[in-house]
Formats: sequence, C-alpha cells, structure tokens
Amino acid sequence: LKRDMNAMFQKGMDVARARAILTQSKTRLERLTEFSVAQIDEALRAVAVELKLKPGPAFAVLRVAVTGKTVTPPLFESFAILGRDRVLSRIAEAVALIG
Repeated sequence: LKRDMNAMFQKGMDVARARAILTQSKTRLERLTEFSVAQIDEALRAVAVELKLKPGPAFAVLRVAVTGKTVTPPLFESFAILGRDRVLSRIAEAVALIG
C-alpha cells in the first residue's frame, strides 16, 4: 500500500497526536466482538472523544493510514469491507512509518 504519510498532518495534526489516534484506534478495534460498521463507528468516535479531538481530523489520520488516500468511500464501511486483519495491519504499519 502506497501512502502519503504527510497527508495525515493537516489542520494542526502532529506526529504525537497521529500516533495516539492510531494506537488507541488499533487497541479499540482489536477488542471488537464483531467488525461491523456500527461497532467500528462507535469505537473510533470514542477514540476522538478520549483524545479531545473532532472526529474529522482523527478520521483523516485513520483514512490515510488504512487506505492511503485522503478521500475514500465512507470510512467505517471501508474498514468493514477491508476486514479486521488488513485494517489492524495497516494501522500498525502506519505507526511504524511515522516513527
């Protein structure tokens, strides 16, 4: 997967925040009993709330990490279609790439 990691860092987003979004999202997604749109939505919105971020910037980081693009079909649906293993693997790769 080819990603423009710099695309994550828009609107005041920095490496530390992006890393926190990715690691907390990965942890929450790993715990899901079912990798459904509803559960993914709930988990990722909770991460934004915990980190005191608006959902848009937080989801932008995840979108680039998982899809490699800044614009995609609906995020939660994309994650559900890609599947748990692929999504978690791509988030882990993105964490490594941003250092």
